[in-house]
Amino acid sequence: SQPVQPAMRRRLELLMCVMMAVRRRALVPGPRSHQGRVVLQQAHRREGVGLAKGVQRANATRRVAVYAPFAAGGGALSGLPAREEFVVLGIETSCDDTAAAVVTSRGEILGEAVASQHEIHAGWGGVVPNLAKEAHEAAIGRVVDEALLKAGLKGVQDVDAVAATYGPGLEICLRVGAKKAANVAREFGKPFVQAHHLEAHCLVAKMEVGDGEKVEFPFLALLVSGGHCQILRCDGVGKFSLLGGTLDDALGEAYDKAARMLGLDAPTGGGPALEKLAATGNKTAFDLPVPMRKRKKDCDFSYAGLKNALRMKIQALKGENQDGGLSPQQAADLAASFQRVAITHLEDRLKVAFERSTNHDDGPFVAGKGTGKKKTCPRRRRGRRRQQGAPPTDHETLRQERMARRLPPAPPLHRQRRHDRLERRRKAQARPLLGPRRRRGPRPLALPRRRRRRMR
Repeated sequence: SQPVQPAMRRRLELLMCVMMAVRRRALVPGPRSHQGRVVLQQAHRREGVGLAKGVQRANATRRVAVYAPFAAGGGALSGLPAREEFVVLGIETSCDDTAAAVVTSRGEILGEAVASQHEIHAGWGGVVPNLAKEAHEAAIGRVVDEALLKAGLKGVQDVDAVAATYGPGLEICLRVGAKKAANVAREFGKPFVQAHHLEAHCLVAKMEVGDGEKVEFPFLALLVSGGHCQILRCDGVGKFSLLGGTLDDALGEAYDKAARMLGLDAPTGGGPALEKLAATGNKTAFDLPVPMRKRKKDCDFSYAGLKNALRMKIQALKGENQDGGLSPQQAADLAASFQRVAITHLEDRLKVAFERSTNHDDGPFVAGKGTGKKKTCPRRRRGRRRQQGAPPTDHETLRQERMARRLPPAPPLHRQRRHDRLERRRKAQARPLLGPRRRRGPRPLALPRRRRRRMR
């Protein structure tokens, strides 16, 4: 047989590659098949790696539109009355509390009722979804009737609309409140309004506090609620810009897991139990790492590393003790040290948010829900303000001060990167030469190239 010429060999290899490519393409599952859907889901998950969980971010402005309740002409899309004053019955069953309230459009609470489930979940160390659903179904009717009775209303026929939380939260628990609200609205012919859980926490700041003072848009909001830990810029109803979110564990989850690792009895949640134990401990007894201390590019949170450091510290102390456990003082010191580092991480992320908002009129700062409303966080915020030497002042004065020192907006990111690249090039060209370059070691000898024998 004659040997294959090199040109013919290349043609055959190219033909084989084309055939393999065609065959491989034919074997790829289509997007409508089950395998195709799995491949697409995995690709979408890879695209979201490194972003905060539980939120929907835009690529450029990071604007999160929860919902747009008003039409372009100003009318309400949800069917709410066009007049300024109306009354709404709200139902909330997102987790382990069954709640209902009658609220006016001005934010005045006419009547409210809450049925707690702490005794039901105390023996399990956390919320059991199926038990919470059964408790919601048993208490929802009584709670709604009690809220209407406290408001001085005869029934649902006296309200103008019915609202219910539709998420985020436990799905089987949310379904109980949403079904109750939808059935009541259908029975009495009232508009049904879906309320976003996290947006409601932000908009609570719009209600009158103290002597009738209200927080006006825009403002910064810190949400620390269960599995969510977010910093938002609130521009209006349905208009929110996400500055930071949770990459792994939220503050509430970290508190619950830390309390579980320390073996605390937490019938009402790990946060109150750990905070009570930390009050009797030394917060500088153990040196735990502060997460993301050098990260300045965003305001995201991360508590998985702190939780892991606490677990390793507990294992090391249990190995050193003869009884294989923790002494009461060690547990108190660990709780205090963990709480100090957790709140320090919260403050660091808030510092970055404040630095980013100095160029804009972001208004006051609001902390809402969950761990953010515990005793430690407000005390640390007031301490930070005293350390900076700023006297306590109201929201309007803070807004005027921020407007007085307002700076021009920062350039877009791609222009800033181009400017930095040109600046580095200019500095490199202007750098003076210190003389000729010195070679390290002797110069290698140039060896003659050996010819290869042509194979016949």
